[in-house]
Amino acid sequence: MQSSSRRALLGTLATLPVTGCLGLFDDTSTPTATPTDPATPTPTATPSPTPSEPAIRQPGEAYVADDVGVTVSDLAVRHGMVTFTGAHPDPTWVDGAQFLLAAVTVAGERDPADIDVTATADTLAGRPDRSLGFAPDAADSVQPVGFAVPTDAAISEAAVVWHGPREVRWPVPADLVAKLGRAPEFSLEDIRAPGTAREGADIEVELDVANTGDRDGHFLAELGNDAISDQPEIEVAVPAGETVTATRTVEARFFDGEMRVVLRWEGGLERRSVEPA
Repeated sequence: MQSSSRRALLGTLATLPVTGCLGLFDDTSTPTATPTDPATPTPTATPSPTPSEPAIRQPGEAYVADDVGVTVSDLAVRHGMVTFTGAHPDPTWVDGAQFLLAAVTVAGERDPADIDVTATADTLAGRPDRSLGFAPDAADSVQPVGFAVPTDAAISEAAVVWHGPREVRWPVPADLVAKLGRAPEFSLEDIRAPGTAREGADIEVELDVANTGDRDGHFLAELGNDAISDQPEIEVAVPAGETVTATRTVEARFFDGEMRVVLRWEGGLERRSVEPA
């Protein structure tokens, strides 16, 4: 189970339109000629400033400016992620999307609320950027953050972007961009638990998980006692085209003489009854 420092990231998920690009703004208006005193100098237009190019940093490299430093590292792609959306951390999935995960480190005296980290995916079809706002809780901290990126084979590039005093981009490596374009496809083939157990004993629960997709992935779920409000998260690596049997341990606790092992995954809930021995 993840710690409570994992923030409610998904709740602020938004789709932002593309608002422009770097470059000069052309003035296409034609001024009307007016008589002028020859002795009066004709004012010349002040050219519009050219926006600065974004700074580029590789994952793990810091950008430091004025009184703040930002580092983006540990990039990964996952089919699901754990978010703290209520009383407990829970697995989260988004239909048709995967998560670009990152660790964001903030250091300095600047108010963390001024910091916005955004993941963008530029596709050949010109679709809008998908982004998720992020404000760290405190300076000198490391925050896990996830960006839901629609799975699209046309994705050509992606980056984590900080819109600070100067835009800073941490490009996503090509192998992770390729993963964003292809998602694993999981199915739960079976779940097995012993029919009986003694109070307080550790029981072994087996899962058969298949990945019918064309890339390796991590099956994410919660597994535990159905009578307890929060179950631990589990993650199982499943190669493309294979079925993996995973074993996890659950403590036997009986309430009113019964116990049900529950697995909550993207496809729903599975329960198995265990009787007291």
